[in-house]
Amino acid sequence: MKAQTNDSFPIRIMGFFAAGLVLMFLLFSGMAAYMRHLRADDARPIPDEKVVAEQLLAEKLTGPRYFELDEPTTETPRPFLSPFQAKQQIERIARERHLDAAGVQKVEQLIEKLTEPPPSRAIGTDRVNVWRLNLALDELP
Repeated sequence: MKAQTNDSFPIRIMGFFAAGLVLMFLLFSGMAAYMRHLRADDARPIPDEKVVAEQLLAEKLTGPRYFELDEPTTETPRPFLSPFQAKQQIERIARERHLDAAGVQKVEQLIEKLTEPPPSRAIGTDRVNVWRLNLALDELP
């Protein structure tokens, strides 16, 4: 007499194993989605360092002792001035900083030194970066 075997037993084990894997997958993917949701709520935008540096410079280098920006134009966008616009402000700066004729001449030389050509070299005018000019102005003796 042959012993009767239960052929469905290994299939049941494999079914339980597969169901367990599916449940574990669903559990872990749900946990990952929940953690991403929590992290997205805490995410803060990272500021652009160039914009922050420009804002800090603009705050520090303002007042009557410094060169001021005019309204931006297509030829001289922010933070640039034309050399002519910068030279128009020398008198006010010399008065505020109590500069003599030699000091005024140093400021004029500083403007000439920091004047750069337009970016395209063909279109636009020469320009002076106001923040570089103001930083260099503070370094004058």
